[in-house]
Amino acid sequence: MARTRPRPRTDRAGRHPNGPRTVALPRKDLVTNLRAASDKLRASNSPQLADTVDELLQPGGWAKLRRAIEPVTLVTKPLKLSVEDRDHYLAASTAAGSSLTEDAVEGLRAFVAGTFSTEGHPRRTTGGGPFVTTSFRVPEDLLQQIDADVRIGYVVKAWLARKYPKSAE
Repeated sequence: MARTRPRPRTDRAGRHPNGPRTVALPRKDLVTNLRAASDKLRASNSPQLADTVDELLQPGGWAKLRRAIEPVTLVTKPLKLSVEDRDHYLAASTAAGSSLTEDAVEGLRAFVAGTFSTEGHPRRTTGGGPFVTTSFRVPEDLLQQIDADVRIGYVVKAWLARKYPKSAE
């Protein structure tokens, strides 16, 4: 019995069974093509569309596009506060037209940017009152910018204490 060759892995039209293979354009060609598209849009009296393409070519443009396409993933984080502190921060943030979540995200963004430090804020507050755990939602990409050894709750508490100081009674 004669040995036969194995059948080629293509269909009748000669295509690979997984379909045609797409090849990504090199980044240089992509940038060149986007610049050409911007020029054509300007020439065809569509300056707003051309400005949009130009914005993608600016530093950080791809990140803006990614944020516009991909939904922001929010992570729920716990925050342990005394009942007294929680009530104070809730009342103060509501009076300011904000929420604890907005304030927590604002504080974490300031911490990442380097405009806020937890120096001078005590690690633990004294007091024998009862504690409650509340939660806030933070964008996942913001959490990824914070070192793993940083305690998120501590940063948020320090931010809230600085933003809404308690009056001396």
